[in-house]
Amino acid sequence: MNVLFVFLFVLSLAKFLSTNFVKRGPLIDIYEQKGGDTKSSPILSPRAFPRGVNNTENTEGGRCDNVVIPFIITGQYEPHEQKLIIAAMNEIAHNTCVRFRQRKHEKDYVNIRNDVEKGCFSSVGMEGGEQILNLEASSKGSCMSFHIIFHELLHAVGLNHEHSRYDRDEYVKVHYENVRKEWRSQFDKCPYPLEYDIPYDYKSIMHYSERAFSKNNGITLETLDPHYQNIIGNVRRPSNNDYLKVCAMYRCATCIGEEVVVEDIPSQPTVTESQLSQVEQDVID
Repeated sequence: MNVLFVFLFVLSLAKFLSTNFVKRGPLIDIYEQKGGDTKSSPILSPRAFPRGVNNTENTEGGRCDNVVIPFIITGQYEPHEQKLIIAAMNEIAHNTCVRFRQRKHEKDYVNIRNDVEKGCFSSVGMEGGEQILNLEASSKGSCMSFHIIFHELLHAVGLNHEHSRYDRDEYVKVHYENVRKEWRSQFDKCPYPLEYDIPYDYKSIMHYSERAFSKNNGITLETLDPHYQNIIGNVRRPSNNDYLKVCAMYRCATCIGEEVVVEDIPSQPTVTESQLSQVEQDVID
């Protein structure tokens, strides 16, 4: 009788597990996935800044207490996966003036989806209208790790890859001889200074790893300071400089829990239409 009871219990448990837990594939390497994890070249990203410019609540002096990014989650996720996404949003909110809020009727919003075999990707900053942020969680592969979720959310906020900075050649060397030809664009750099006087950050959550898009397992990004070679692309959470850059972009009144006392954080540089047209032509050529 006891043997039969144990057998039925194990059978019921197996059935419960098979129907209530969805198998997830291996963690997706965003530094290797086809097409990268952004929808445009970094040199075109000035069109996207700043996110939420029309829905801020300004304090005296033009700083912001609250920048709202409306979002919806239409992807099918397990409860613990949704908690990871919300936890990352809350951590960004805790350290900046950016707030992710469930969309009501806003025209511009982020739609977090779980499209199979699409990987992990986002637009950089506000695209206008519905914009897709894909966090795949399927038997094929998964983006469900804090560092990936942070990375894609901060793209949506407006941060580009750290190695795409205007001044990156002072800090890293790109070994194009090791980069797969079809993904050389992943190492384009912005032709305009958009750093807000924030120092280059090897510990940024937005930095590529040393062998990103390598064709031969050789190093594609070499840090000119060798102490950081094994750090780039291997951090799990945003750095203070990541948050400081977001705060500078949105002129936050407080940042990382402290009141901003700097007299004047540089505002977003103005990029003219003629400059952008020339950049776009360079990309085409």
